[in-house]
Amino acid sequence: WASRIFEKMSFADGGGELLPMRFTWKSEWGGHSVSVTGEFNYWSQSVKMTKTGEQGNEDFHCVIMLPEGSFMIKYIVDDQWRLAPNQPTEVDKDGNCNNVVFVDKARCLRKQSFLKFQAQVAQPKPHERGQSMPTSHIFISFIAISLCVCVC
Repeated sequence: WASRIFEKMSFADGGGELLPMRFTWKSEWGGHSVSVTGEFNYWSQSVKMTKTGEQGNEDFHCVIMLPEGSFMIKYIVDDQWRLAPNQPTEVDKDGNCNNVVFVDKARCLRKQSFLKFQAQVAQPKPHERGQSMPTSHIFISFIAISLCVCVC
């Protein structure tokens, strides 16, 4: 399935219009349920993030295909709007403070890092009693298609 993803994605060492950007919410910032939303989808829906890492030190992650540029984003943590403290911020025209993500080939997820991330997400955790976590290839394809429809 990974080769099918690569056909639809662009990486820093290849061409294309959409670049895979990894979003992270650190476990030390709190929260049990984390999503991200922003200008990249006109704030229309949130993208659920997946916990990865060792039990007790699990960060939330997701990969979203984005065109080059800068986008205001915000995290939704346990149904509350939150800012990631390690990311730049910008105030929008309505006075709301948001995080900003800068998308370009230098900042996007490299192919090897993406494969490692996919492997982490796809691994079942011991406390899940053999239930595997859903893989994100369907999610990534959905985001890429949604963005193409919105951007084109």
